[in-house]
Amino acid sequence: MMYAAELEFPAQPTPAEIVAGVRAELNQIRDRAALLDSYRRESLGRLASSSDRADYETAALDLAYALRWLELAEEEAPEGPMLELMGGMDDE
Repeated sequence: MMYAAELEFPAQPTPAEIVAGVRAELNQIRDRAALLDSYRRESLGRLASSSDRADYETAALDLAYALRWLELAEEEAPEGPMLELMGGMDDE
């Protein structure tokens, strides 16, 4: 017979581990429109379920999406005419 004190439970992931895991999954998303669709689905899933997810888990998830949003902004830097409209940020 095992006593509860003898059972080993897996450790709860830290917020940093949650962010890293979600970011790894979000790396396959290549544009902001697709990221927004993914975030909408995630948000609707949260609303539809009575999740026992801790506040820090939700915050970590939101942070992972925000970081990917910023990464995609860097990858989608304007070129050509759009660059000229933004003040001609070329190296002259």
